[in-house]
Amino acid sequence: MDRAVLLKIIEAGIHAPSGENCQPWRFEVRGDGELALYNIPERDDSLYSWGQRASYFAHGALLENMHIAALHYGFDARFVLFPEGHESDRVALIQFTGREPKAEPLFESIFKRTTNRKPYKKVDITDETKKWLTDGVADDGVKIILTTDKGAIKTVANAAASNERVIFENKLMHGFFFNHINWTKQEDDEKSIGFYIDTLELPPPVKVLFKLFRRWPVMRVLGVVGFPRFVALGNGQLYASGSLVGAIVIDDETPEHFVQAGMTAQRIWLNTTKLGLSFQPLAGLIYLFLRVKHGDLAAFEHRHIHLMQKGYTSMQKALGVENKTIAFMFRIGDGGEPTARATRLDINRFVGV
Repeated sequence: MDRAVLLKIIEAGIHAPSGENCQPWRFEVRGDGELALYNIPERDDSLYSWGQRASYFAHGALLENMHIAALHYGFDARFVLFPEGHESDRVALIQFTGREPKAEPLFESIFKRTTNRKPYKKVDITDETKKWLTDGVADDGVKIILTTDKGAIKTVANAAASNERVIFENKLMHGFFFNHINWTKQEDDEKSIGFYIDTLELPPPVKVLFKLFRRWPVMRVLGVVGFPRFVALGNGQLYASGSLVGAIVIDDETPEHFVQAGMTAQRIWLNTTKLGLSFQPLAGLIYLFLRVKHGDLAAFEHRHIHLMQKGYTSMQKALGVENKTIAFMFRIGDGGEPTARATRLDINRFVGV
């Protein structure tokens, strides 16, 4: 494979989403059409990534991008997951073989895909639309739930919004969140990791106050008067503005299943982009609860542990998946054009010979 083409495929890959835009990946070119993909654990040391599951999900989204891009440039891409076992940071070996180039309708969507956190207008989600959203999704052991039921959407939205309550009431979570905000476009371009403030789609008054909220003593006082509950209530209403709520459900919590869930979610996200609709992940509570479920409780107060357990259980019940693991949640609707997009690190930061 020509190196220039390989770099184009990698370039498509790294346009995948990742928690806090941490981009936890590195590539090693091995020759003979083979590429090694590595996880970088220190890129995501947040409470959201118990056992690196959030990063493995992001790697799955990256692999789906690379699969589409490889076909576009005339190659098949075969993935061997965790060839050295789960103790190794090597997530996959990617083997390319030549074929006739194939017109890939989702290729351009790779570079257009983004998170849209605006309020959504209601759109008509028909069975045909749901079929388009799941077009091309591989049968890889994950289950897709898509619902337009208003009661289920409201339940999921309110449960997902409890993540923000924890952020504003927990000192460790609060510090992590505000340390990952980039306050200007210049800062975002320089760091290329974290949340650019404009991608949060905050109303102007809230955007001004956010610099005050980043001070923990201020937030602690606001917590006494119930401000975090107010934030969660408002975000619950925002999330419920979606026309559809979706979930990616898996049977167990192996790294492989989280990679597969990431591939599935990315395919749906790209299909959503192709249809001209907006998409927002609602996965914060899910990944916090995963940590709680496995007994890593030191960072949380009992009230927050109970809040997360209650929220996650309500999600499962609303979607009819009580005995399954929810790997990802999202909402879809019409949010219009987002104000800003996440910045990517330069490709040369990721690729070694």
